Amino acid sequence: MSIINFNPSAKEELDFAVEKLENLLDVLKKINEQDKILKFVDIEQVMKATGFSKKTVQDLFKDPEFPTCNYGKKQIAEVNAVIKYFSSPRRKEDSVYWRHVA
Repeated sequence: MSIINFNPSAKEELDFAVEKLENLLDVLKKINEQDKILKFVDIEQVMKATGFSKKTVQDLFKDPEFPTCNYGKKQIAEVNAVIKYFSSPRRKEDSVYWRHVA
């Protein structure tokens, strides 16, 4: 039969650590749930975010490579898809669409 030394302060520290880990897991779950919510932007919001002119953003929304969809008569784009689109470098010379936009 083995004797286990029980240290009350160690148990309190362990309980405290477990409580903090549970709190962190709750926060992570909330963050993951928020990531699943789709958020959309329209032409005006993209103009504000990028500083591009209205015509440039309208042309951007017509680009087949740009991730847009129609919501009634309004064109919108999902935020994460827009961020992904802008995260890779693009040049006018490489795009068939932008070579023909004057």
